Amino acid sequence: MSRPALLLLGLFAALYTVTLGTWELTRISECRSGVIIREMLEGHTLYPRTPDGYFLEKPPLYYGLCAALSWVLGVNEWSLRLVSVAMALGTLAVTWFLARLYASERAATLSVAVLGSNVVFLGWARMAMVDMTLTFFITAGLTAFFAARAGRLRPLRASILCGFAFGLAVLSKGPIGIALPLAVILGLLLMETRGRPWKARLPWKELGLAAALAVGIPALWYVPGLLREGREFLETTILSENFYMPLGKARGLGVGHEQPFHYYFGRQLVAMLPMAVFLPDVLRWTWKRRGDAGTRALLGWFGLGFLLFMAASNKRFYYLLPLQPAVSVLVALALERRMEEPGSRLTACCTRGVAVLLGCASLAAFLFAAAPQLADSRVPSDLLALLSDQRPRIVLVAGLALGAAALLFRTNRRPAEIGRTAILFALLAVMTRVWVQDPQEARKNQSRAFVAEMKSKLPPGVTPVVVPPIFAYAVDFYWPERLARRPSTGPDCRWAFVGADLLNRLEGRHEVLGALKDKWEDRQVLLVRRE
Repeated sequence: MSRPALLLLGLFAALYTVTLGTWELTRISECRSGVIIREMLEGHTLYPRTPDGYFLEKPPLYYGLCAALSWVLGVNEWSLRLVSVAMALGTLAVTWFLARLYASERAATLSVAVLGSNVVFLGWARMAMVDMTLTFFITAGLTAFFAARAGRLRPLRASILCGFAFGLAVLSKGPIGIALPLAVILGLLLMETRGRPWKARLPWKELGLAAALAVGIPALWYVPGLLREGREFLETTILSENFYMPLGKARGLGVGHEQPFHYYFGRQLVAMLPMAVFLPDVLRWTWKRRGDAGTRALLGWFGLGFLLFMAASNKRFYYLLPLQPAVSVLVALALERRMEEPGSRLTACCTRGVAVLLGCASLAAFLFAAAPQLADSRVPSDLLALLSDQRPRIVLVAGLALGAAALLFRTNRRPAEIGRTAILFALLAVMTRVWVQDPQEARKNQSRAFVAEMKSKLPPGVTPVVVPPIFAYAVDFYWPERLARRPSTGPDCRWAFVGADLLNRLEGRHEVLGALKDKWEDRQVLLVRRE
């Protein structure tokens, strides 16, 4: 990698990690990762169960990496999230090499800036979930595939890299790890042969080796699990996660997130922030160079993957994460071309308008942070508290934003400023997330305080039980002792954690000692004492 790219990667590494432990794990998804990793450290390494008794619905690669790190650092926010940070930095490095297949070092460095500040990438780079691990291996495998197509990598070496990468992607999140790359590769083959793939000259031996590795590596985990646990493993880990959920028929641990067909369009636009300001340039130059081998390959990666995700009923915005490296390289290629040639009049109007709006917003934030008394009574109190608590950081971020607005305004007369502006936007976005949003998230921490308060209200030596169904993974993770599940609401459950919707069904008299609140009332967790 070039020195500017390494410097940018180092800045992202520092910014991604500096506040990892300031806000608690999310109560369901991240805390479920935490209790699974704790179960692995207690001896159930390959086939752990959740506290509910369900088999782990996703393969164990990410959880195993976290367990290895947690063995050294302990099971906490740092050890669970650092694996995702490492995978994100690896994805940024691979994206640089992907861009170098088709463009200069300057464009490759821009691609790192674009991806590192991508909203969905930035968010999930610091989450204790499997998605960034999946993204790294899919990006590595497809980059090896495109490198072989471009003549930059020998077919045998590329097949080995692809096989291992896609196999480990499957061990990260299941068959999507091979379904997405297969959709991209087969789709490109069909388009290039105009629907007649049998006429293509393919390296069958290398393809067979890649397929054998991609299937054989995850089979080392799937086959023993299926033989050992039978139908339960089949239903939970294979069918529910990979077939029922995409069809909108979630079972067991699966949660249905049915969304309309067009759900991803707006989410993808938001994901491109803060680089969406360059969208007119990206659309113009991508269309003009659509016949280039690199542009065609990257459009295939994004477009075919996008169609695959849209076809499923179950949609979440972070499912688009494995497509963002291709989007980022496309943006970087368009920006590099824009730096060499003047833009259109429409592009000039758009960029100047955004620059003026950004400058006004930055100036307002600067003034209110420096002197909160300037705000009138219509400004929300929580915003005023943020402006007061994080004053130095907001002043610095607002100053950077003003600089970015000034550079953006000049890009129409000096196209060479676009690269510098894009990198400044990227750093500005990451700093805003880390220095401003993270402290705000930390203000919402409740789980540790709830556990400490409830612990003080219990007699010495008493450990309550959990009565399912309940959204209690946060209590499971932060409670110092293991909490047992008891599917009974009878009088023998004297001290129990119950869901708010179960409270009316409890038998006999009871007293609510405390509540772990949630924005959805039916997800609140209550500690009750039975008479």
